[in-house]
Amino acid sequence: MAGFSFEKFEIGRAFGRAPGRTLSGHDNASFGLMPTNPQPLLVDAHFAVQTGLAKPLSDSLPASGIPIGTSVPDTTLGTIVGTLGRRVGLMCRQGQP
Repeated sequence: MAGFSFEKFEIGRAFGRAPGRTLSGHDNASFGLMPTNPQPLLVDAHFAVQTGLAKPLSDSLPASGIPIGTSVPDTTLGTIVGTLGRRVGLMCRQGQP
């Protein structure tokens, strides 16, 4: 199915994706360690148990990124014409845009 432009989205429309994707403990640890996040609640099971939790918390990056990524074929695939450009976020010399 091709994606939708903004005008074609309908309020209340649901998009299903099969098969689903389960966030594993490995996914959570990997995403927690990639940005060198020092929060032990995300990657250390022993620390999580000491705080009263049964297991480490889920990092918000994969918990939101995986569902968004799996929705692309139903929502925006084939609709993006271009990007905003590469200058955004690049370090420039002082006095230059």
